[in-house]
This record gives sequence, C-alpha cells and structure tokens, in this order.
Amino acid sequence: MQNHQKRHHHYKAPEHHGPIRRVTQALANKFNIPRKLVLVGFIIGVFVNFLLTLIVFLIALYWTNNPEKVERKLNEAATKIRNWTSPSKSSSHQNQYAYAGSTTQANRPEPAQDVDFDFSDLCRQFDDLERRTAGMEKHVSSEEYNLNKEFREMKKNDK
Repeated sequence: MQNHQKRHHHYKAPEHHGPIRRVTQALANKFNIPRKLVLVGFIIGVFVNFLLTLIVFLIALYWTNNPEKVERKLNEAATKIRNWTSPSKSSSHQNQYAYAGSTTQANRPEPAQDVDFDFSDLCRQFDDLERRTAGMEKHVSSEEYNLNKEFREMKKNDK
C-alpha cells in the first residue's frame, strides 16, 4: 500500500488567484491600504452605482494585467497635460490678476516636470465667486426680494 500524501504548499502564484482578489490586492498595494477596505469599497459601489463600479473594476483589472503599459500611458498623458497647461515662452499672454513683484512671462524660468502647481489664482477666483454668490443668496432670500416678487405676480394677475 502506498501512502498518498498530498503536498501542501502555501505559496500561490498571483495568476492562480481570481480576478477579484488580484484587483483588490493590486489596488491595496498601490494605495497602501488594507485589501479588505478595497473589497468593501467595491461592494458598496455595487449597491450605489453598479455600472460605474463595473467600469472601474474592469479598468483596474486591465491595469492589474498590464501595469507597465497603463502606467506608461498615464505618464505620457500627464506629460502632455503639463506641457499643455504650462505657459509657452513665445506667448505674451498675461494673467488676469497681476501679482506684486511678479516677473513678466518672458523672464519666468521654464517650469520643471515635477513642480507643484500654484493654485493661488484659482483660489482668488473661487473666493470672488463665493463672495458674489453669497451676495446673490442674501438678495434672493431677503424680504425686499420676496415683496417685489409678490408685487410682480400681482401685476401679472391684474392684466
């Protein structure tokens, strides 16, 4: 009689895991979070918006199977966006807002590839928009606005 013992080994190659395990593990490793958190996120996503979750999962599966190709494409796209958004040397276009002590467009150094973007202009525009919106909200919610609105409705009804 032969003693047939199964050899148990604990290592499993990533290809032998199912697609859900591969995707959740790859995303967990990429973003340095627990795999179960990624899995819970996908489960919640299925209930909230199934189609979007399925699209995200399929994209993540493609990225898991072809990481070099996807990351190369993302880097190329990021470089194109950086080049597109950075001001050109020949442009004489000035910013809408002038900053004290700022240099002209021609004297600015060429931006480096990994420079953090300066969002001060965007923040200034947002603050202005927020201030104007607050003014409109205040006007629309005022008693004077409501009174004028009622007068306009009364005039319409009289005609």
